[in-house]
Amino acid sequence: MLDKGKEDAILQSALQICLRREEASNAKVYLESYEKELNETNTEKKPPFLQIENLYFILLHKIAYLHKQKKNCLTYLCSCSARLSDRTLFKHVQVESKELDDITNEINNQIINSVIIYLENLDVYPDVSIPAKERVQIFYEFLKDSCTSRFLKKILLVIEENDKNEEREEDKQLNKFFSPIVDLIFENLIGRNLVYPKNDVAVLLKFLSSFKQIAEVRDCALSRVDNAEGGDSVTSTTNAGFDAQKPCSKDKEINSCGYNLQLSSLLGRLLSPTVITMPNVTNKEEIAMYKYFYNSATNSLNKMTLGSLKNTYMMLRRDTDWILENCVETIKNLLKGGVDSKKRVLLWLACIIISNEKKTKIMYHYSTYPQSLDASYGLFLKLLGENSYGFCLNMFWVLLCLCEPITMNKINDFDLFFFLRDDPFSKFLLKNITNQSSFEEKSNVEKIKEKVKNGQCFQKEPKFITSIFWITFKSLSVFFKPAIDEFIRIVQEVPNAKDKNFYYMNIHTWKIFLYSSRFIQLLFKFLHLSIAYFLHVAYLYDMEGNACLDMMNLLSEYNGNFTHLVLKSCPPPNERNYIRRGRTFGSLSISANVHEGEEPQQGVEKRDEEGRRAELPQGEADQRGELPQGEVDQRAELPQDEVGQREDGAQGQRGSDNLERSPQDSGDHLFASPQFSIIPTFFLNDIFDIIYLLYELDTFKSPGNENFLSYLNVDLFLSFCIFTMLSENHIKSIHLRCEAAPKTFTYLYRSDKMKKIIEESDLTRKYIIKSLTYVFIASQKGEYTERMQTRVRIVENFNSLFLNEIYVDQFTQLVIKNNNLFVHLIHLLLNDVNFLVEEVVSYLSEIKRREDKKRDDQERAGSAAGGGTSAGGGSNTYANATRNSRVSSAFASSMLNPSGGSDLEDSAANLNESYNSDNSDNDEGGGGNVGTDITNESMRNLAARTKMIITYCYKSCIFLNLLCKSYPNSIVTSNTILSQIVTCLNCYFDYLVGPKCLNIKVKNMEQYNFRPQLWLTSIVESYLFLLNSDKKNEELLTREIANEGRYYKPEIFNKAYYICKREGLLRKEDLHKFKIFCQQIIDMKDEVELFDDVDDIPDKYLDPILQDIMLDPVLLPTSGIVIDRKNIERHLMSEPNDPFNRAPLSKEQLVPMPELKEEIHKFINELKQEKKRKKKMKLLELDAQNESLEKEEFLGNEDDAQEGKGQSEQQVEALHEGGTKENEQE
Repeated sequence: MLDKGKEDAILQSALQICLRREEASNAKVYLESYEKELNETNTEKKPPFLQIENLYFILLHKIAYLHKQKKNCLTYLCSCSARLSDRTLFKHVQVESKELDDITNEINNQIINSVIIYLENLDVYPDVSIPAKERVQIFYEFLKDSCTSRFLKKILLVIEENDKNEEREEDKQLNKFFSPIVDLIFENLIGRNLVYPKNDVAVLLKFLSSFKQIAEVRDCALSRVDNAEGGDSVTSTTNAGFDAQKPCSKDKEINSCGYNLQLSSLLGRLLSPTVITMPNVTNKEEIAMYKYFYNSATNSLNKMTLGSLKNTYMMLRRDTDWILENCVETIKNLLKGGVDSKKRVLLWLACIIISNEKKTKIMYHYSTYPQSLDASYGLFLKLLGENSYGFCLNMFWVLLCLCEPITMNKINDFDLFFFLRDDPFSKFLLKNITNQSSFEEKSNVEKIKEKVKNGQCFQKEPKFITSIFWITFKSLSVFFKPAIDEFIRIVQEVPNAKDKNFYYMNIHTWKIFLYSSRFIQLLFKFLHLSIAYFLHVAYLYDMEGNACLDMMNLLSEYNGNFTHLVLKSCPPPNERNYIRRGRTFGSLSISANVHEGEEPQQGVEKRDEEGRRAELPQGEADQRGELPQGEVDQRAELPQDEVGQREDGAQGQRGSDNLERSPQDSGDHLFASPQFSIIPTFFLNDIFDIIYLLYELDTFKSPGNENFLSYLNVDLFLSFCIFTMLSENHIKSIHLRCEAAPKTFTYLYRSDKMKKIIEESDLTRKYIIKSLTYVFIASQKGEYTERMQTRVRIVENFNSLFLNEIYVDQFTQLVIKNNNLFVHLIHLLLNDVNFLVEEVVSYLSEIKRREDKKRDDQERAGSAAGGGTSAGGGSNTYANATRNSRVSSAFASSMLNPSGGSDLEDSAANLNESYNSDNSDNDEGGGGNVGTDITNESMRNLAARTKMIITYCYKSCIFLNLLCKSYPNSIVTSNTILSQIVTCLNCYFDYLVGPKCLNIKVKNMEQYNFRPQLWLTSIVESYLFLLNSDKKNEELLTREIANEGRYYKPEIFNKAYYICKREGLLRKEDLHKFKIFCQQIIDMKDEVELFDDVDDIPDKYLDPILQDIMLDPVLLPTSGIVIDRKNIERHLMSEPNDPFNRAPLSKEQLVPMPELKEEIHKFINELKQEKKRKKKMKLLELDAQNESLEKEEFLGNEDDAQEGKGQSEQQVEALHEGGTKENEQE
């Protein structure tokens, strides 16, 4: 036992007090009150000493003394505890180390007890009374300013031990001591913003939450949330423990609680500061935008140099980064608190997201005015219960930070069947997600659920990484996409703004956040993780949900690089494996006879088509399959021997809707893994939308700002894009395959910085030509506007890619393997162009009419208005007549497809299709209703639509030119497409140089991208390319042109020749070749006229639709009608059905009619012989006339006789030439 002197020395050094006035100094305080108390009780009158056994009373007097001095007693106690660990203070006291440790521990325990006594609000201090409120304030200041982690940890250990015997929560010291502190933090965070960030309070919250005991304090995560409207539901949800019998939340309250949670919850106030304008802050001095960019004295923007502007950006970004990173650390601390604390945080995040889902609705997308700049925006948010864009972006940043530790290697740890969970907590997190359509039919998803419901993952709580990943994924569409749209609206509205300074300030603040390097890194890391997740579940699991070891080994071999999986196999193995062996998943019966690319699509396509059915012609809405695409897919992906076996064993069963299957089997099989099949489709669409929006943001960046696309993993993006376009049995949504993926690829490919990288990628070289070709064909089933936009982008990509010989070779290989694919592609392209070229004429004619009317009105300013109207009437009549004649002139094609499903010709039969001119992502223009009266259309919309149509026509014309140059033989030898391409090119000639060309000669042609000379050159070159095919095919081309009766006129071809010669559009040798070509067509016209008079041809020899003679008659087994093979095959390209009764029909089902064919050809030969005989008779008559003229020569005028003889000889010579040519052709 120590003597009194040593105890006194230790206590004096630790507590910095003394009991003798003469010993007092700056380092020691004379504790007079305690000395007096000792003297009163000391009978021996000995000098007083500080003793450990009296430490309790010593500390009472010291705390009373500090209270009188208005000093923080808890800070003093903390410092005393810290000094006890400093052994140098006790060197002068000669005490053994172990004994000293025992003494310091005893002192430390007494100090901690003194803190507990102080916080218990006990009135034990001599001569003073300390109110409870003051003690709470002192505790708060102590925690904020001087508390150490070590000291607070000791306090919490004692509190935890004391609370073991307490049953009621309100009686526990942890709640009694720290709940008032949380209340004070909450109150002090009122009005927190970037100008007054109150960072000390935020740091305190982070410090306290780092202790698990405090993090688990009731409502620390959602503190004060029950004060907010709608907050009761959140709290009650937590309290309910997610009882399956109780509802997760009250929908009405949850859907509108976001605004209240922002203002009335601890985390809401913590996340509130943002550089973007906060609608609930009305004082300009508290808004960062006004403080740093506005001069209130001059009522204008601050004049800043570029350097000072950069410094302001850097400072505000640094402050924003610090605030948000501090919030992230606080939330991470709360998540570590325990299961309940973690659930409360996830619930709070989910509540904010759910209450802002209205931002994804259509009313936001079609708003042209930036809502956040409206004076009533704050009231709007309050009424709807939404959060400001700045708060949403802060939330999004925090969520990205929470997902940052999740790497691609951890995807295996995800709960891959999370969307099938039924527990209330998971259902709340998945609110409004699981009711969205997934990649698989709902009935199949239920079967998957039934199969896996007893799995281990369903017996445990959902994993945090799974929950936070999907919450963050959902926030892409709820937080980020609407915010980007709002920023773009602000930028676009600047020219129309009255107060441009206000807009400029807002643009600065948005850029400070959006172009932050840290934010961009977080965003792209999550996007890459999301893409990897889709590829992971598509490639690494088979149709039964089992791990695919081959793919896993390949992924491991390449260190988790998913690019090599796509390079190895695209579409994924499941689509290929399906056709090789039967598969079952639970009760799913999978037939091995169903061909790849021929899955039943009634269920899935129904979801995709129902929304568009109102805009499509009836036949197209009902259509379900694409015959050539199914053939192409199966042939391209299988070995040659397997292709042959399938062709032999599946005659007549190639169309995707031609499969013989029972009703109960329809749509019941899986082509994808169940892990992939259950994912909602809109998640995949969100990825493409976000990448496209980031591309748009790049166009608004200032010099020196971050380039978004430089952060993109191009190979991973290309893998995802190609997977989406080629995996028709995984991605059954036409919108996703044919709109979202091609659109995003096209815009990135346009970028100068990305173009070379994309072209040099192995993925692009192997798959992009195939992908674009398949998508072009598959878009036939899409809605009209979407189809138009998709195809114009694909044609643009082809035009660019064909400049590289590598991609020309790729297309050539594709054509060699799949000629039907080539034919189908050109067929659909020409259908588009045939329709749109007439639309171009209609729109340009209307513009010309308006220009003429305006000119006439100006010339006749003093005359009656009626004269001007009359003057313009002729052109208007022509414009509308052209549009109206399209229906009648397309009669033959529409008869082939009575329901109007033949691509763009559909629109001629159904005049309710429309463009969408206001689509922000359509930089080519667009809009309007096709087929409506364009005379009432505004000039702005008319010009935009005209530009869009002309752009597509011109790009398509260039693409046709490239195809004619590269594949002339394939085109000329195809009966199906030769007639189409000739009609298309002749149509161009007719409108560009024909008698009506003046009707489309508008002013300022460049405004509409109308370049007639370039078009004319491209068309002539296309003919010359086709002419350069094998000589034996030359006659096929000239015959087809001569036989085309709608547009071909010799004078038009001659005029085209003279224009090319006058304007120098062709090289000399090409010009000469074209001249000879024109003459060859004229010569061929004589023979073609053989069948002009159909009255002499028996009806059974005539095609029932086109009314021309059949050369290869076939019987349609479904309707029993005989039709020419080339006509029905052309129809089957667009729709695999019988045009007379809509029954499913494929090319292989056509029944040849050899007897009728022989009979027809015999009839044709007889006609030729008859024509030859008539020509000979006429020749003999002319010879007889010549002889009679020679005999009577002396009786008449010799000159007249010679003239008559010359004319007769010319006619005879012409007939001789005609007879000779006919014999040669025979």
